[in-house]
Amino acid sequence: MINKIPNRTSRSEILIAFALCSLLLGLFYYWLLRVPDSAFLLSVIPENRSIVVDSSLAASVGWLPTFLHVFSFSILTVLVLGDRATNFSCALWAIVNAGFEVGQALPDDRIVRLPEFLNLHQYLVSGTFSYLDLMACLLGAVVAWLLLSSISTGRSQKQSDHETAVP
Repeated sequence: MINKIPNRTSRSEILIAFALCSLLLGLFYYWLLRVPDSAFLLSVIPENRSIVVDSSLAASVGWLPTFLHVFSFSILTVLVLGDRATNFSCALWAIVNAGFEVGQALPDDRIVRLPEFLNLHQYLVSGTFSYLDLMACLLGAVVAWLLLSSISTGRSQKQSDHETAVP
């Protein structure tokens, strides 16, 4: 458990580093294992044409982007909204991602009836439902919550130091 942060590095900097590293790992996953038109950012970076990856690798870690998305966006949302939003943030991103995952299990005729928003139809029709992705939603939220809860904000650490110093 991380209780005390070195004086030179703020809690926010550590959390931003965790979130950005997670997002970069997710981008690397997409660049390495997905087709270029499967994510917007892949259209603006050079295509991966030289690295051949075993398809079993993609199948075994296919849940990773979902985990990373929930994990990193939960952290970033807490950084914007504050520590009081930790539970809300983690639950929000788990539910949003789970909703999109469940949407991929809908039959095509039901997807067509949904309102068209940000190419949602194409995403849901071309996506593949996975129970592992649903588990990754929950796991990403839990790991983000554990990280956010384990890093002291400084105030609580000073307060607990004061309480132990008072006779």
